Amino acid sequence: GGLLVYMTCSFSQLENEDMVAYIQAQFNVKYVPIELNKAWGVTESKDGGSRCYPHLLKGEGFFIACFKKDGDSSQHDFTYVHQQKLNTQKKEVTASIKDFIDFEGMLVLQDNENLFAMHENLIADYFYLKQSLKLIRKGTFIGHAIKDSIIPEHDIAMSIYNQNTNRLELSLEHAIAYLRKDVFEINDGIKGWRLCTYKNVPLGWIKSMGNRFNNYFPSHLRLRMQ
Repeated sequence: GGLLVYMTCSFSQLENEDMVAYIQAQFNVKYVPIELNKAWGVTESKDGGSRCYPHLLKGEGFFIACFKKDGDSSQHDFTYVHQQKLNTQKKEVTASIKDFIDFEGMLVLQDNENLFAMHENLIADYFYLKQSLKLIRKGTFIGHAIKDSIIPEHDIAMSIYNQNTNRLELSLEHAIAYLRKDVFEINDGIKGWRLCTYKNVPLGWIKSMGNRFNNYFPSHLRLRMQ
C-alpha cells in the first residue's frame, strides 16, 4: 500500500489529466480525490486532479493528483525524532531576518550559511524525512548569512511571507530594464536592500548604495529578448 502524489507546474491536459488516466491504466493504483478547503481557490478537474490557477489563489499555478496503491495497507510506526536543536544565529543576523520574512508560525533552519524558513507544523516531518532522504530543497530559501548580515534569495522575494517594506516601485521601462539586468538610474537616495516591484508585484532584489545599485535578479531568469 501507500500514497503517490503527482504534481506538475503545467496547465497542459497532456501532462495532467491524461497522466492521471495513464498512471491508473499502467500501474496498480487508483485515483484518490483530495479534500481541500474551498476558500483556497483550488479547482477540481472533472477528469481527476486539482488545478491551482494563479489568478484564483496566492501562489503559482500547478496541478496535483493523489493515487493509492492497492496492497498491504498496514500502518507503519512513524515515530518522529525529537526536534533537533536549531543553530543559533547571531543577534545581528536574527534582526536582519526580520527585515525579510513574517515570523508568525515560522521557524528558521540554518545549513552552513544558508537560511531556510519553514512552518512550525512541518518541522517534525522535516527531521523525520531528513533521516532517510537527501533533501535538495527545504522550506523557503531566505538567503545566505554572511558575517552579521544576510544576502536575500530570490525565493523570499517571491514568497507570500515576504514582509520587506523597503520597496522600489518601477515604471514599465525600468521594470523591463531590471529584468534584463540592464543599468538604469534611481535617485531617491534610499540605501540598503530593496524589493523592486511593478504595479505592486514583486520582481526581485537590489542592493542600493544611494547613487547606484547592484541588481540581484537571477541571471538565469533574465529577459534576453530585445
